[in-house]
Amino acid sequence: MLAINHLCGGLTFTATFCSFQDINIFEKPEYLALTVFGALAPDIDNTKSLIGKLFYPIAKKIQEHWGHRTVTHSILACIVFTMFFGTVQALTGAEHLTTIAFFSYLSHLIFDMCTKSGLPFFYPLNRYRCVLPANPNLRLRTGDVKQEAIVFFCFVFLNLLSMDLVANGFWSTYNKAFLTFSHIRRELIHNPKPLELTLQNKTTGAIKKAFVVEAKEEKAVLLDSIHFFEASAEGYTILDFTHINTKKEEKIIFERISIDSIGQLLKGNILEVQIFGDKEFVYHNHSVLI
Repeated sequence: MLAINHLCGGLTFTATFCSFQDINIFEKPEYLALTVFGALAPDIDNTKSLIGKLFYPIAKKIQEHWGHRTVTHSILACIVFTMFFGTVQALTGAEHLTTIAFFSYLSHLIFDMCTKSGLPFFYPLNRYRCVLPANPNLRLRTGDVKQEAIVFFCFVFLNLLSMDLVANGFWSTYNKAFLTFSHIRRELIHNPKPLELTLQNKTTGAIKKAFVVEAKEEKAVLLDSIHFFEASAEGYTILDFTHINTKKEEKIIFERISIDSIGQLLKGNILEVQIFGDKEFVYHNHSVLI
């Protein structure tokens, strides 16, 4: 497979599988750079490849000693590549480098398996070439302009099609497809960031936004600008949800709220709280007792 298809296909493959862990490879330049490097890295065993030309002395030695599509085109090389960037991640405090390195490198191996010659995936333990699929007539002929062009446009189409998936993450995209209180509950479990709902009252048609304090299968406790309220599937339709990533401090005053509401509020990201009541109460272990 040509370098351009390894590059485009590597972006598609890595972006899709990283989205399952809410990693957007287009979010930071270093993520994108690592994806590109990992998708091309196995061809460092070929001096005529793009990566081989960039690292010619290394490529020449590997090609002379092992040849093309051997040691660098194996799961062992993928593991070593992943471990290297895992070490970089541990030393620098960066995030997600290990995951991106693994999937980007693996993408190259998977796509080369889809060619006529395949590759020795388990080299050096087993030098038999692995191929996908088993029928050689369905595999790609490397360098065939027509086949490579078709593959390229397929990858471009898939990249465009998966933009929302990559940006929002797989599970958030999945939960947004249903927009039920049950899926809102799953979204809170999966992603603890503050979650803002857009709802429509089924009776009045009014649309409002509120933050989720607690979600259950058929209802949720929400907080708008000043009030707590309970929304259920019978009374409200969920139109959309958004995770709030901005961090800010804000002073909010609540008047005449219930003990249960105070208890829910104290589970949130509260830096300081002052409570005044007309009855005696005790605050203990994230709960309010009268």
